[in-house]
Amino acid sequence: MPPRVRVLPPEVASRIAAGEAIERPAAAVKELVENALDAQAKRVAVEIEGGGLALIRVADDGCGMGGEDALLALERHATSKIAAAEDLFRLRTLGFRGEALPSIAAVSRLRIVTCEPGAAEGTEIRLEGGKRIGVAAAGAPAGTLVEVRDLFYNTPARRKFLKSPAAEAARACEAIAALALGHPEVHFELSHNGKSLRRFPAAADPRERALAVTGLERPADLLSVQAAAEGYTLSGWICRPGCERRSPEGIFFFVGRRAVRDRMLQHALLQGYAERLVRGEYPVAVLFLEAPEGAVDVNVHPAKSEVRFARPGVVHELVRRATAQALYEAGLSAWGERAAIAASAVEVRERPSFFAAVPARRPLPILFPEEPPAGYGFGPPREEAAMPVVPAIEVLERKGFFSRLRLLGQLDAAYIVGEASEGLVLIDQHAAHERILYEKLAAPQGERQALLLPETVELGARATAALLPHLEVLRQAGFEVEPFGEATLKVTAIPAVLAAGAAAPLLAEFAAALGAAGGGVAAFEPQERLRRLAACHGAVRAGQVLSLSEMQALLFALDSCGNPGTCPHGRPTFLAWGKETIARAFKRG
Repeated sequence: MPPRVRVLPPEVASRIAAGEAIERPAAAVKELVENALDAQAKRVAVEIEGGGLALIRVADDGCGMGGEDALLALERHATSKIAAAEDLFRLRTLGFRGEALPSIAAVSRLRIVTCEPGAAEGTEIRLEGGKRIGVAAAGAPAGTLVEVRDLFYNTPARRKFLKSPAAEAARACEAIAALALGHPEVHFELSHNGKSLRRFPAAADPRERALAVTGLERPADLLSVQAAAEGYTLSGWICRPGCERRSPEGIFFFVGRRAVRDRMLQHALLQGYAERLVRGEYPVAVLFLEAPEGAVDVNVHPAKSEVRFARPGVVHELVRRATAQALYEAGLSAWGERAAIAASAVEVRERPSFFAAVPARRPLPILFPEEPPAGYGFGPPREEAAMPVVPAIEVLERKGFFSRLRLLGQLDAAYIVGEASEGLVLIDQHAAHERILYEKLAAPQGERQALLLPETVELGARATAALLPHLEVLRQAGFEVEPFGEATLKVTAIPAVLAAGAAAPLLAEFAAALGAAGGGVAAFEPQERLRRLAACHGAVRAGQVLSLSEMQALLFALDSCGNPGTCPHGRPTFLAWGKETIARAFKRG
């Protein structure tokens, strides 16, 4: 019987290795530009055609190579960056000079022209499918030029899985953007089919490069982040609330100066934005993490785009806390700059109680016509008369803003209308009450209300099984819950801030959320989810009419919150229009 195990021919092995590191044109662009940066280039120009399949040309003004080094760089496992296995954990470069070249050469027609500074002549090398077809002396400026033509010409199956040329060019743009963020001192250019796609002039201030790459307009849109813990240091920028995106494409993480993809880092960032993002929103962030020597492994992915940390818990908490702190400090600063909007005319001397459930009553009068003319006021505004909305302030340092508003009534039984000295304010009554309850539920020893008659909640066997492991979470939140059969629970106490009758729908939704999450729920997430659900179930609803004293009580309570600008889900609790904005909308300014 002939042997079944055999050694692959070198050309087949080369193509397999190339497929691991060079899965698409953007990967080849990334590898070649990283080599240019490791060669101390100050200017890198990239040209692609046909999405990078027809041509990739990367020219740099780096240190170049001599003829002998250029030939060795095309040999597999040749490198100028490591000498021993231990060096793999001390890397401070992006790529190994020569590491990517054999992989790219194996699946393309490759040409290299390189010259060292001061050399009388350079070297030109041509390869096809990884085989050398020519070496010659060549006149060339200092630096390196690499041309890759007909990428994947000898692996047609790979081409079938690529997207359109425009989509592949967009991937190349993303690769250049990430490299440009990590090297603001370098000039980058990228063109596709002769048309310029991206151009990043060298920037003296890294924040300028971050603004150029992320597309944010003002330096104030980027909040500085600086933190350290147990040898790890974090620096960079995150966006202020209000600059969110609908995808995570604006999130950039770097370990050293190498862009990485890491779910743990992204999770920590989003946790830092907790209560400031609506579901489906993502922040813009450019964050650089430096790790102690030997504390990070960058060799867990062929393209080195993923990493593994020796102490992931420390890194997660560092990113989360640094993000939350930057947002908190920005909120204080923002409120200080706009403190004048807080004044108002009415002093309310006592704080009336606020009830979770209010019977419906006749609405208070609203000082606006029910059907205003189109293009004015609250009707659909004409484009030139549109009133920009002042976004909700994240953290209000000065207390008394909401309770000192002059109340005008309710709008649509959903929004409290108030007047400040500087303009008009609308408060979403449900979102505001959610925030109040959410923070009360977070109190270490919040009051609980024993039920006169225990409430039985039928959930079904599966939902009950999902909830039973979290009875301690419920107890810490103020609930007393115990099993009452295979598919039923008995509730004997609830948090005092919740109204009677709220337990059944709340526990049903909490159990459903736990069941949907399965075993992937992190240890701290059930408590957070329960608080948000409880606050939502206990809050007053849109359409619920409030008396003047009840509105005042809600605003007093909102003033006592640590983060009154948003509800627990990240939606704003209020919007404000300054007098100048309103005057401009009426063409008075």
